[in-house]
Amino acid sequence: MLGYEQCNAAPVGPKKWTPNAVLYDCYLAAEKRYAVAIKLKDMGLYETYAARIRIIAKDADAKKITVAETNARFQASLADYFSAINQAYAKSEADNADMTNFLWGSAGAFMTGAAQGQATTSKPVICSSTTNGGIVNTVCN
Repeated sequence: MLGYEQCNAAPVGPKKWTPNAVLYDCYLAAEKRYAVAIKLKDMGLYETYAARIRIIAKDADAKKITVAETNARFQASLADYFSAINQAYAKSEADNADMTNFLWGSAGAFMTGAAQGQATTSKPVICSSTTNGGIVNTVCN
């Protein structure tokens, strides 16, 4: 898998200097693989990040911004991207919890006849769910 280390280890050109556009395209390839690996649902988050990075690289290669500005803008864009991923993950977890509560009820009992307010002679099935890394694990008696 292509990572930042590989991008930094392969300079090109006669002076062994890598243009920002080439280097950042390599970074973006690594970030896209990461987005795919974590199954990022909203790839628009990645596309927005990639567009920002390409603008930074273009400005840096055109000498419109300093090296320090380039690094600061890159780090800020990266931080914003991961913050957006974390927010999307938190929303997904909350949505999953809402669906779990809808299906299982807040006490963890599946919507059996008793849970739905209907008379039943059978013992209700009691289940509990836990979430670990986005995976819901349900255990029933």
